[in-house]
Amino acid sequence: MLVTALAIRITAGRFLRSRVAASLAPALSVGLYYVLTTNYHLTQTEALLGLPLLLALITASTAVRNTCRTPRRWLFGSGLAAGVVLVFKAPYVVLPALFWLLALVEWRRAHGDGIWRGVRDLGWPVLAGFLIPVSATVVYLASKDVLGLAWWTFVVHPREEATHGGVNPQRLADSVVWFARTFRVPLILAIIGAWDRLRGGWDLLTASLVTWVGAGALVIFIQVISWWPYHFLVLLIPIGLLAAQGVQTVWVTATGGALPRRARAVAAASLLVVAALLFRQAQSVPAMVTAVFSARPLPFDTASMRAYQAHRSRDYAGALAATSFLRDGDSAAGPIYVFGNPNLYLLAGRSPAIRLLVWGTSPPVGEWKELLTELDDASPPYIFVSDQTLHTMITFIPRRVTESELAGLGTWLGRRYQKLRTDAAGTWYVRADVTT
Repeated sequence: MLVTALAIRITAGRFLRSRVAASLAPALSVGLYYVLTTNYHLTQTEALLGLPLLLALITASTAVRNTCRTPRRWLFGSGLAAGVVLVFKAPYVVLPALFWLLALVEWRRAHGDGIWRGVRDLGWPVLAGFLIPVSATVVYLASKDVLGLAWWTFVVHPREEATHGGVNPQRLADSVVWFARTFRVPLILAIIGAWDRLRGGWDLLTASLVTWVGAGALVIFIQVISWWPYHFLVLLIPIGLLAAQGVQTVWVTATGGALPRRARAVAAASLLVVAALLFRQAQSVPAMVTAVFSARPLPFDTASMRAYQAHRSRDYAGALAATSFLRDGDSAAGPIYVFGNPNLYLLAGRSPAIRLLVWGTSPPVGEWKELLTELDDASPPYIFVSDQTLHTMITFIPRRVTESELAGLGTWLGRRYQKLRTDAAGTWYVRADVTT
């Protein structure tokens, strides 16, 4: 996120006349992201997706400038960033595509070329850059023999969920209300900034930022199986940049001697109100900073980071406690397997024993027998079983496994493994020939 903040500051420097307003742009996006969200939001990828989206936008807008001498290099970089977007969150690749369309409009305005000529001249470096991360990902997945599983995860399963699970309008409404209330200050400022920029005529960067917010909201809306609050964090960067413009607009209005006194008074009062709202929302900052710096030592190594995670999150504290025996020198080495939350692999410092993972609604229908066969061949020294995860698998529609198939897991574990320990999260099993 430090890189994201730097990219926002550089963009704001090109976007705004006021250095003060440009310096506020990272605070109004990345800063408020850390101040106003919780552990639940901070562990999602939507906010991280903002960096490649911003890079795709900036490189495309730079390429079509009259002063740009190497447009194809910049467009190659834009395609590269868009490819990263596709790999991490495929639906949002719509946004770079819209940035390219707007850049094509700018190219035509600046050079007088036809649309099709622009597509021919500018399209191939974008495509070349785009294919690099996408091709690398496909090759990697193919080498692990999980292309089919990836297709199920990102295409088949969402369709099944939408068909059988239906939609939840209340969750969407709650998410919208949360985002609007939490980020009300930058949202208000962004509306002011967008209005001020748009009334001045065509501007590629402004049009791209407004498109990012509008089309991004639409992409969120069409993801009917989600509608979680953290999805809206993908909109923070354009809102932060437009909010910085809003600060500049209000400040210029408040200090502009040529404007009517009433307009200046309203603008000054607005700045005071915004400052008061920001101060009220930022009251948690001292406690947050104290929590970070009270870690011993500072959270820059693995051990202190785990201590910090355990202090900040009850779920992480439980997972770290459950996997503590796997991190000492007395446990058997090698991969493990978890019928439960995959973060146990990360916190245990172990890799999965097989390619198929079980979490939530996984594995795909018809894969259970193959999963047990691969697990039997791998025979990891430790297996964790969460009863809640197994219950989800037999109650989800369409059902992943039958109760008789699930009973086969217990039979196999009883034949090959012994119970090691049980807690509220589930049970650890150790292979019978492993010395404990």
